[in-house]
Amino acid sequence: MNLKLLNHETYKQLFRVKGEVLAINGEYLVKGSLSLAEPLIVFQDNVMQSLIKRDLEIRCLEKGLEIFGSKKLYKEYSEGFRQYIKMAFKELVPKYKNIPRSIDLKEWEDLLKVFLPFWDFYGKTEFSYHDLAN
Repeated sequence: MNLKLLNHETYKQLFRVKGEVLAINGEYLVKGSLSLAEPLIVFQDNVMQSLIKRDLEIRCLEKGLEIFGSKKLYKEYSEGFRQYIKMAFKELVPKYKNIPRSIDLKEWEDLLKVFLPFWDFYGKTEFSYHDLAN
């Protein structure tokens, strides 16, 4: 896909990353909280560009307003995120302190399941969740 031919009335840019990018970067977008806006990920000329549908971004904005506009929901979100971070530092960081050269498929699939909550929490820190909540 030629990015110059992309309809910018339909899509809004999220991130543009030059250099080596792993497929897991795409997992964050398509399986995390930003998936509400149906992201599109394009790799071209050593650049990863992620975009979301402009007309669906409202889903993220409204969800962000709901969460960040409510003390109760924000408290649940922030406490959940903090608990996840504590778990990661207790379990994941020590386990992968020395990065293995390879892992088997089962370990990879299990690890992806562990990442899913992080992608959900982290995606809600992006502007697509905050702009209405300001």
